[in-house]
Amino acid sequence: MVWTTENDRRCGNCSGIPDCCVEYFITVWKESHMGIKLPVLKELDKSENPGVHYIPCPTCLKNKNFIKLLPCNKECDLVKEFEMAV
Repeated sequence: MVWTTENDRRCGNCSGIPDCCVEYFITVWKESHMGIKLPVLKELDKSENPGVHYIPCPTCLKNKNFIKLLPCNKECDLVKEFEMAV
């Protein structure tokens, strides 16, 4: 299975991640920082919301606008494809 930007978008939306954070992840973070512990992640470590499990956009980080991720829908095509690939 080849993971695409559209898969990132669909997965983020299904998880309840705000559109601004999904777009930030796809257009900024993923393109230039994949795998690097950025200052944004260090800021999250110190935040009052240590359970954040996604990359928030700078505005949401500044405003501490974090969400709890929704669970994956086992009927989702992406989930089925991913499970078959691993």
